[in-house]
Amino acid sequence: MRPLSDRLLDGQLDFDLPEDASEALWTTYFIHIFNPARVKIGAMKSKMPLKYWKNLPEARAIPTMLQDAEACVHRMRDALPTELILPH
Repeated sequence: MRPLSDRLLDGQLDFDLPEDASEALWTTYFIHIFNPARVKIGAMKSKMPLKYWKNLPEARAIPTMLQDAEACVHRMRDALPTELILPH
């Protein structure tokens, strides 16, 4: 395969990725930006009604993320510093 810089100059970006790689990458991104401390299921449903969730690659990850959200918030709280250090 030719170097990326050569392919960019030619306008040809063929990365030999599986067809569904973008869905996997998007789902990974979605999982990593999920903030369990700000879970608002009602807002999620109002912005994107449940009938459309079947078309969202990240929707398959939502139930697990919601199930683990409370425990994740507790881990985040436990990881906070016990003492506030103010800058001088």
